[in-house]
Amino acid sequence: MFLPSGFIGPLSARVRGLFIKHTKTGNPLVDSVAEHQATPPTVYWQYYHFVALAGPIGFCSSFFQTMTDARIFILTYSLVGGYFSLKMIRLVLLLSPGACVLAGIFVTTAIQVTIEAYSTPLEPEEQPDDAKAPPRPPPKGAAAGASGARGGKGAPAPARPGATTNKAARARGGRGEEERLRQQQAEQTPSLTDDFDEMRQIWDENVELRRSCGSGVLLFSAVLIAFRFLPHCWYLAEHLSEPQIMVRGRSNTSETIIIDDFREAYWWLRDNTPEDARVMAWWDYGYQINGVGNRTTIADGNTWNHEHIALLGKCLTSRENISHPITRHLADYVLIWTTRHAGMYADDLAKSPHMARIGASVYGDRIGCDSSEFYMSRDGTPSDCMRESILWRMHGWGFDESIEPLEFFEEAYTTEHKMVRIYKVLDVSQESKEWRAAKGVECASEECYPPALAPALALKQRFKSPVSLLSRSSAPS
Repeated sequence: MFLPSGFIGPLSARVRGLFIKHTKTGNPLVDSVAEHQATPPTVYWQYYHFVALAGPIGFCSSFFQTMTDARIFILTYSLVGGYFSLKMIRLVLLLSPGACVLAGIFVTTAIQVTIEAYSTPLEPEEQPDDAKAPPRPPPKGAAAGASGARGGKGAPAPARPGATTNKAARARGGRGEEERLRQQQAEQTPSLTDDFDEMRQIWDENVELRRSCGSGVLLFSAVLIAFRFLPHCWYLAEHLSEPQIMVRGRSNTSETIIIDDFREAYWWLRDNTPEDARVMAWWDYGYQINGVGNRTTIADGNTWNHEHIALLGKCLTSRENISHPITRHLADYVLIWTTRHAGMYADDLAKSPHMARIGASVYGDRIGCDSSEFYMSRDGTPSDCMRESILWRMHGWGFDESIEPLEFFEEAYTTEHKMVRIYKVLDVSQESKEWRAAKGVECASEECYPPALAPALALKQRFKSPVSLLSRSSAPS
């Protein structure tokens, strides 16, 4: 009702990823982001450690305590935060406040139980004889027998009124006896509440059990915190505080070395390229190229234009004769990550199937094959579609003898550990470069491509997500 009226916009692909599988949002650009993946269980132990154990116990123990508004809020917040943290790895941080509070509830409860247990004496104090309970009265049958004896030996008992009964009275008495037996049997049948009450009574009466459990839990927690949790916190703090563009590794002699190929590549751009040089790279590295290398990049993490990212994906995953006619109007250099040469496989080749799908979502003519045919097998063998791409050839040229030299791209720099490679674009269109420079900030608010790219842009089809199709079909005619 509200969507066609425009009061509420359609859900974005990122929001839909919170309720469906992250690879089924219908937007290949959103599906390609690693932070949108579901959270593996190991992540909770890595970032929460002791809290991952104490939090769930504190959550359960909260239901056995007095419910207040604050307690209801923290329980609700933890449930919601836990759900969203499971759906998307970048949202693990949402659970942190609730998890820490619940872990504190667990520790506080353990301390309170232990203090109360040691404050309770093991044996109750003996009461004096005068304070003992009065004798119980004799049963009614005994009293009647005594009165009969006082009446004389063998004296007949006095007649009770209404001793004579009829059949109807006996029948009513039989039905009452059956109801009484059924009620007694129902009372004797154990229920979950009765079991819980019995366990609670055993817990309250057994002081030694409470002391042992409380002391054991506190001792285990203290040992875990002192010998595992605190060292883990120091290790994780050092790991997170290290520069993200530098990697700590070990040499063949087991010596610690710093691998700074990324910084090395960005500084090479800064020191060896013109100030107005434009660098084409996948959008993941846009901020680093701009901030560390001080050079203009084609896309970065703030590029929201899906069709622009698709054009970038088309340039990187197409054949050379298709990529160069577009790239020469956009960039002076092409930078790719080739970290698998150093044993790290999360490089541009690993991301290239996503690039192909994003490019094909707008440019169906990408390289003449379906995006599903652009892949690499588990043993590292590329498909025929990937083998023809400019990205594969840039990645392996000079290292793989089967790859022929490039015609329109020239190797400019390769870092020490072969983790980053930079290629210079040959035959750059100066006319398109000057046209773009003259536009200046005008291109900040609109799609701005040199006129020479009009034939290539005419082949694109505007990307339509499932939500946009739904909202359009539901709009009033």
